Amino acid sequence: MGFLSDLALSKYIKKLLPTFSRNVITKQIDLYKDELLTKTLPPYLTAMQRENGLRGRQPFKSAYCKIIDKKIMSDKRINLKNKRFQFTPANAIEVIYNVLNQTASKLDYINKQVNSELATEIVNEALNYRQTTLIRLSDLTDFFLMYSRRLLILMLHHEMKQMDATLSDCPFVKGDLVWMEANFETYLALLGIYSQEDEKLVATINSIPPLEVSNDPEDLKTMQLNDANKVDPLKLGFIPNWMNPIYGVKDILLTWRFNRLESAKAEREQVELQLRLHQTKLNGENNPKLEQIIQSTQERLKKLNLKVSELENDFRERYGLDDE
Repeated sequence: MGFLSDLALSKYIKKLLPTFSRNVITKQIDLYKDELLTKTLPPYLTAMQRENGLRGRQPFKSAYCKIIDKKIMSDKRINLKNKRFQFTPANAIEVIYNVLNQTASKLDYINKQVNSELATEIVNEALNYRQTTLIRLSDLTDFFLMYSRRLLILMLHHEMKQMDATLSDCPFVKGDLVWMEANFETYLALLGIYSQEDEKLVATINSIPPLEVSNDPEDLKTMQLNDANKVDPLKLGFIPNWMNPIYGVKDILLTWRFNRLESAKAEREQVELQLRLHQTKLNGENNPKLEQIIQSTQERLKKLNLKVSELENDFRERYGLDDE
């Protein structure tokens, strides 16, 4: 994913289908909320249990986790003092847990605003900046949830390898690892947005003027010079162009949704198994049978992720949605 230039939201809407239904967005947000509550938040909740050894300041032993922890804890965009957090986070996993724990209410707001701000049938050329921000945020939620699960899987893998170098190979193929590294900054940006207190995020979105997104180069140039912060206060223009197939045709959409759901299920299962093994290792014990189950789950997850990736690439190529 390359970074978008100029006013990114104006380029983003060009990549949407000319017309699509508002219900497509609201139904997808409902699915994201379910994915959050049933497949993304629960593994982090399990990780918060004291016996897993992942609480408090600097609990990590592996170099990888120490780097991730430092980057997240030092990122100024992330509101570590959110008064709605369950507790003040002291490490990266605690931060992500608290942010995810507040994300459902933000999805409810986005869904409500989509129903309020957008017509039943959406024409992309008639969208204004506030409407486009709502669509873009809902679109990016797919990335945010998936990356959260995969990051926890990868962090647990590195922690267990630090304790026992004989453990199984990495749960992701090389392409997935490259993707994780390339998109970490995008994840940090979204973690910053979703870490804000609900009232602040709502006020920020409501402050965006309902100006129609122009395609005229001169208008865009003037807007960027004078009003870029007003029309894009969340700095979505600095986030790479992520787009899933929710605005596509049914045959691809249904297949993609099925495989994404199966992948999300496998990722939750993988994390829960890893946490069990992590606790076993902390106690100085071994569980060869559990390690075999984890290996089997990893192989299934790799195959599912490959299917999802192939579907998304096919969709982008078929409808010309690759970044410019």
